[in-house]
Amino acid sequence: LPEQDAEDAPESRRRFVQSNARHRLELFSAMGPDNLSAPTRALVAGESLRFPEEPKTRHERTLTAVRSPMDAKQMSVARDEDILGLFELLSDATGFENPKDWRKGGSVEASRELAIAAKDEPERFFELIRKFEPHKTERPVVKVIEALASDLPLHRVESAILEFSARGFFSELEFRGEIAWIIERVCRGGAEASFPICNLLESWLGDADGKQEPRTADGTTKRVDSLLFSDWGFRSLPWGNYPILRALSTAYLNRDVPDHAAWIRMIERHLERSEHTEVWVAFMPLMPNLLVDEPERVRTLVDR
Repeated sequence: LPEQDAEDAPESRRRFVQSNARHRLELFSAMGPDNLSAPTRALVAGESLRFPEEPKTRHERTLTAVRSPMDAKQMSVARDEDILGLFELLSDATGFENPKDWRKGGSVEASRELAIAAKDEPERFFELIRKFEPHKTERPVVKVIEALASDLPLHRVESAILEFSARGFFSELEFRGEIAWIIERVCRGGAEASFPICNLLESWLGDADGKQEPRTADGTTKRVDSLLFSDWGFRSLPWGNYPILRALSTAYLNRDVPDHAAWIRMIERHLERSEHTEVWVAFMPLMPNLLVDEPERVRTLVDR
């Protein structure tokens, strides 16, 4: 109990004890009588008489999924104008939030539903996304391209990416990373990316942002973990330049005749930029691919 004046302590103690008893009754009631021992069922019966309003009048807490204001089926039968109007409200800036109704989703949820609808009518939705605007409604464009990339020939996917890029799309690092992962997955599946798409990806590489990894006093990287929420050794892949580097690597190395020279030149150029250690650490497992062909050159890269 918190510190109390002597005359207030007994009343405070009574309130705390009563509150604990109410919570205990609510917990045991939620478990159901079949899951309780005979003494506990007797306790619940007695406490229910003591607190007859518990737990019936207590507010129930439930989880409700936040969904797009228009789902994929509705988009399939909606007019293009209605879909464009939805994304006029749910621009990229809304993210997961709906500016008119907090119970409904924003751009993220709506873009996911648009991608599902596009799977059934690829030609219609390919034309539809051409009506979106750069810097405002780029997310639905990325999601539709991602949804169709596994079903359409690579040249159609590349043509769309190059077209939208020329119009000013994929201006944000988030969307560039997603496009890079699309190319990476397609190339990993056996397709060969064209050199124009590789040139586009490399043009997106840049200096890492100014955020630095936490370091200890002796200059080494410091790892700070939560005792309860530790990842226990698992690490997600870094963002920033990493998806682009990974996509380019897959594009160059997964060809029928791997283009080791282009891959090394790309790495050498990127070494001239600033980059986070975690990106290079995640990238290092790819290095053994070239040890057989150009070991000295690879050792030079690693030293740098």
